[in-house]
Amino acid sequence: MEEKKFDLNKDSILKNNIEKKLNLLNDIKILIEKETDSVKGWQKKINDFDKLKHHIEITGPIPKKSKKTFWNDYKKIVRTFYSEKNSFFKRLKKIYSENLEKQKTLINQVDNIHKEENLENFRSQVISIQKNWKLIKPVPYKANEKNWKLFKSTCDEYFQKLIHKKDNYSKEKNESNKKQKVIIENLNDFSGNEEDLVIVAKEFLSFKNISTENETKFYKKIKDHELAAVTMKSKKGVICVITNSRHCSFGYDQRVELFGKKGMLISGNKKENSTELFSSTQTNSQKPFL
Repeated sequence: MEEKKFDLNKDSILKNNIEKKLNLLNDIKILIEKETDSVKGWQKKINDFDKLKHHIEITGPIPKKSKKTFWNDYKKIVRTFYSEKNSFFKRLKKIYSENLEKQKTLINQVDNIHKEENLENFRSQVISIQKNWKLIKPVPYKANEKNWKLFKSTCDEYFQKLIHKKDNYSKEKNESNKKQKVIIENLNDFSGNEEDLVIVAKEFLSFKNISTENETKFYKKIKDHELAAVTMKSKKGVICVITNSRHCSFGYDQRVELFGKKGMLISGNKKENSTELFSSTQTNSQKPFL
C-alpha cells in the first residue's frame, strides 16, 4: 500500500525531500558561520550540528540527478565543521596549558614570599597575586580545582604566618615596653656616676621598639637634650655655630656651611648617588655612607 502511494507521488516526494535536505544543509552552513569562542558555546554548536546531520540522514530519498551534487556538498560542509571544531579545541588545549602554567607561577610566587623575613612588606603583592588568579581563564575544571586548593592553602598559610608574626611582635613590644619603664623608674633612685649612666643609656637604647613616650621620659630623667646649639667666636671675629639634634624628621642632614663676603662653601655627606625625590607628600634622597 505504502509502495503504491510512493510510486504514485514519487516525483513530489523526491522533490520535497531534496528541498528539506537543502534547507537543513543551509542551516549547517549558518551554524558554521556563527562565531563561538567558549567551550559551552561549542558544546551547544556540536549538539545542534548532530541534530541537523541526523535529520538529513533520516530524510527520505532524493532525485537521482541531485544525489551526487548534494552528497558532495554535504561531505564538504561536514568536513568544514569538524575541521573548525578540531581547530578550536586544539587552540583551547594550548590555552589551557598556558593558563595552568600561569597558575603554577602564581602559586610559586606566594610560596617564595613565605621565605621572606618581613612578611608585612609583601601583603599588597599577595593581594595583587590573588586578583591576578581570578583573571586566568579558561582552565580545565578538575585541574583548576586542584590548583585552586593549593593556591588557597598557600595564601592562607601566608596570612596565618603574618598574624602569628604580628602577635609575636605585639608580645615582644609589650615586654620591651615594660622593661623600658622599669629602667626609667629605676632612674629615680640612680646614684651612680657618668660612666654608670652611659651603661644605663646603652641598655635602654638596645631595645628595638622604643616608644616616643618612653624615649622622651628617659632623656628627661637623665637630663639629656633633644636640641643643642653652640655659638663660638674666633680671635679674628669669625662666628661659628654648631647645631645638633637627636632627631631629623626629613632624613639625614649632616653638613658644614661656610659663609663669607665672596660666597658660600658647603660640604655635605657623600652618598651612593645624587638622586633626590621631591613630591607633594615627601622629600627623599639616598642615605649617606657615614
